Amino acid sequence: MVLVNGLLCIIQVRPALKCRPNGREYARLDVGREIRRAQFALFAVRRSRTMELYVIPLAHLRNISSVYIPANGKYSSPFVRT
Repeated sequence: MVLVNGLLCIIQVRPALKCRPNGREYARLDVGREIRRAQFALFAVRRSRTMELYVIPLAHLRNISSVYIPANGKYSSPFVRT
C-alpha cells in the first residue's frame, strides 16, 4: 500500500494472458481483503515492453472478486468484431 495525495492506494501488476474462448489478451486482477482496505486500486497491466496503469476507486469494486482488463485497453463487444 502507498499513500498518494493523502489517499490510501494499493498496487497490483499483472502480465496480460490469453483467455479462451475468444483468444484475446486480458489481465486478471484480484479484489481481495487486502485491496478492500485501500481507497483506490492502481492496476498495472504488462504487455511485452509496455505497461498501462488503471486507477479505480474501490467504491466501484465492492461486490466483485476479480477484474479482467483488456491488454490493449479496448473492451470488446460480442456484437462488434475487431
